[in-house]
Amino acid sequence: MRRLCAEVVAIVALLSLMMFLSSYSEFVKTGNTISRDSGLPSWARPWAGVPYDVETGENLVSASVRNSRLTVNAKGTYIWRTGYLWNAGTRSWKRFTFPQRSDYDGWARGDARAEIPLTEQDIINGENYVLAYTCSWKNGRWYCGCLNENTCGRWQLQTFTARRMNDAIAQDMSRLIGNLPDTPVFDFADVVVRTDRNATEPRADFNDDGTIDFNDFFLFSDAFETEDGFFDLSNNGMVDYDDFFIFADNFGKKISDFRLDKIVYDKDWRRINICVQYIGNNPESIEGRTYPYQAQVRIPGTSYVIIGSSAVRTLINDDCERSLISIGLSMDQLSEISARYPDGNVPVEISLRIPGIFGEDWIWQESGEVRIVNRVYTDNYEYKIGIVQSVAPGFDLSKKKVCLYTGHVFYPEGSEHDENDYTPIGNGDKDNCREVDISYNIADILFSDNPYTTIQVGDNGRSRNIYSLKHLGKFWENLLKRHGITDTILKKNPRFLVTFLPMIEKGNAPESSSPGEWGHFLEESAAESGLNLDEFDYVVYIRYYSPSVERGFRSFALKGRAYVSFKLSSEEIVKNTEFITTAHELGHVIFDLHDLYDGFGIQYPEGVPDPVRFPQTKACIMAQSFGLERSDKSDTLVRQYVYSYDPEDYVLCVDDIVKIVGAENPNCPVSDFYAARCGQYCTSLNYLSCSR
Repeated sequence: MRRLCAEVVAIVALLSLMMFLSSYSEFVKTGNTISRDSGLPSWARPWAGVPYDVETGENLVSASVRNSRLTVNAKGTYIWRTGYLWNAGTRSWKRFTFPQRSDYDGWARGDARAEIPLTEQDIINGENYVLAYTCSWKNGRWYCGCLNENTCGRWQLQTFTARRMNDAIAQDMSRLIGNLPDTPVFDFADVVVRTDRNATEPRADFNDDGTIDFNDFFLFSDAFETEDGFFDLSNNGMVDYDDFFIFADNFGKKISDFRLDKIVYDKDWRRINICVQYIGNNPESIEGRTYPYQAQVRIPGTSYVIIGSSAVRTLINDDCERSLISIGLSMDQLSEISARYPDGNVPVEISLRIPGIFGEDWIWQESGEVRIVNRVYTDNYEYKIGIVQSVAPGFDLSKKKVCLYTGHVFYPEGSEHDENDYTPIGNGDKDNCREVDISYNIADILFSDNPYTTIQVGDNGRSRNIYSLKHLGKFWENLLKRHGITDTILKKNPRFLVTFLPMIEKGNAPESSSPGEWGHFLEESAAESGLNLDEFDYVVYIRYYSPSVERGFRSFALKGRAYVSFKLSSEEIVKNTEFITTAHELGHVIFDLHDLYDGFGIQYPEGVPDPVRFPQTKACIMAQSFGLERSDKSDTLVRQYVYSYDPEDYVLCVDDIVKIVGAENPNCPVSDFYAARCGQYCTSLNYLSCSR
């Protein structure tokens, strides 16, 4: 059994249970006894109605008791809000009220549920009784409190049985709880991570109220010496003392529906990445929702307590790679940490919380070790970007061609040409082009030593510049220069050297588009090929594919690495689509930039270079599209269109610039820029020199 951390308060609570059990007897076994098969007891037939639908036999009134609370459920079109419980102590009916209401006084509309606190005098060890009154509109008539089709207007009687917890078991358990072995005490949060009922770690919160407490103990004791798998925490086929010791070990703790699934340190010298998963019982209520996770990292021996926040999509089960919390480290922090731990192995203590769900408490904490690459980064440093390339077995990229069909004219949508003139170029990635005027070797274009290759498109002399992947590093250097950026979070004048590693052939690609599966697949391809990636500051995995051979995935970036799905077709290559996508993912990896688009358009005002003038003739690389117009002044999204397929028309947005520089322009704060208060001609291209 994995023993999770426990605090002294839990032991104190457990010790108090010994005294509590000596004076408390709980009714825990329940079951309804009146049904169509059993019928009413003879003494009730003169005055009572049945608790089921006289036509279908469906149960309309049910009662159960657990944790010193009686729960009564009633079904119908309307439910009379007053019900009664037979009080064994006073031998009289005790009134209760359903809290649900309707437009009619005294009635609840639809199903009703009441929870009634009980004392030992309210029920007896054996059969107990409850009354309710339901009305259902069926077959053009009302059925209210019926005994049969012809006799209605009666209180509907339901019974339930209860038994006391075995006194011997209670005394034995209290003795054991009072003599628990010593448990380790940590400064960490006292939290159990919820797991499924078949897992090796305890679930223990049987009533799902977020705490392992006395209510859970009573439920557990009810199942003791049974084969109920729900309470079999040790998975040995029986609810026994093995399960009790697991339960006692976690008594008094909170339950978290979230866990740190992975702490990713992995050669990323600027940040620690943490994956959070939801593993609770109601995934449909949380899947796809976004929460503002906060993580704290404390590094022993240094002065730093580093806080990172990230609003990320909640994950279900094992799809961890899609969303990470990132804890950033500054150059100064890296210097101090490296001096304290010169071998690069840095101990960390990580805490997690989700404000609004668990209050302000840190809900989970864990120790680990970060591997920090001990490098010295200076001004004019040349950062190394390694490109890991892979294809399907037998897919020879050097033999594939871009095929441009006769007479097809290629115009961007939204250009000065009539939209009827636009005809997509035929798909390529072929070994041989047929019935074409022009063909180009794909590898010659993608890996040209020149920044781009100029090709002819159609039969009207029109041309396109198709950019080489070898130009990715220079593309980012030029972006910084165009915006007048010299001093960055990577020190001054960073340079980027792109190195293409040998092509890898790997089959059995994931059939799904899951980033988690594809990330693992691509990293595995590098490991199996024996590639040494330690020398690189950043790594880009590119999977070249033909849609006729395998399914691609949506490109993504995380933990200092990018994963690019590179579709080989004439249309995508001529549009520079995959070059722009790869440059975009590098923005995530190098400078930790954010996407400035969502599924419906470009974010406004963050995602356009000029928040004032539309349509835009420049596009932000992190938005990946040109802004056409705002349909309404209150909109936070901008419609997009294609103005150009030239990567030179892609720039940085102000949001990107602030992250790259690490500060706003003091003469033009971002809020003033978005409000057009920094001069008539201030755009992201000259933002750093704008002023109010």
